Amino acid sequence: MSTPNPMYLFLILAVSLCQAQNLLDRVVLMGDSDIFYWDERGTNFPGATNLGAVGAFCSNLSNQLEDAINQYNPTLLILRCGTNDMTVSGGSTPPADAANRLIEIVETAFSLTDAPIISFGPKPVIF
Repeated sequence: MSTPNPMYLFLILAVSLCQAQNLLDRVVLMGDSDIFYWDERGTNFPGATNLGAVGAFCSNLSNQLEDAINQYNPTLLILRCGTNDMTVSGGSTPPADAANRLIEIVETAFSLTDAPIISFGPKPVIF
């Protein structure tokens, strides 16, 4: 039996807490393949809109954020990016820069919605 990924365990816990507060009406997930494949892992929750994309960079997420918030009016927003920024094309983005990009995206999201935001920075990657 494989060990569960701590990131997904955290997300399941966070979603359970949000469910207890009735925040799962309009969940929007945005980010890279970790979000895209969320449905395939059998851990999706009803009513979620999954806008994840394989190979997405933080810039993709940043460019789509305002339109997604306006279109879906989320009650919970889940954001994830950074790994591709560090690993694709030779890993040209230092880890701290990738994490800072996600922080900037979260700050922008806070200015666009009152919904709670769950964000995941780049997962540990061995270069």
